[in-house]
Amino acid sequence: MNNHPAIDEVLSRLKDFPAVPITQQENTLSVEPKNANGFRVELIDNSTEFTVYCDGWFNDYIFDYEQASKLFLFSLTTAARLRVKEKNQKRYWFGLESRLDGIVGNQLSTFYPKFNSF
Repeated sequence: MNNHPAIDEVLSRLKDFPAVPITQQENTLSVEPKNANGFRVELIDNSTEFTVYCDGWFNDYIFDYEQASKLFLFSLTTAARLRVKEKNQKRYWFGLESRLDGIVGNQLSTFYPKFNSF
């Protein structure tokens, strides 16, 4: 254990999947997309505060490294779908959705109001 419980959890779960191209830097794990249809996924682990970041979308967890780990791992699957809204070529809204059996649901969104006044 290196005082980064979410990183430890993710690395433990992915040890049987060596093909996943994980980059680790101190308190951060990241995975770059395989192609233009994918998105970058990142986990920032500050021991008691955790952020899962998906190319503009993010979700923060306080003291809940298990949920942060699960969301990071989910974001690496084909069931995760990132939706982005743009206005005047500026991205202002991001939604992470689960897509199981062709059904999209459980949307979590991030909105940047500073881009709302175009």
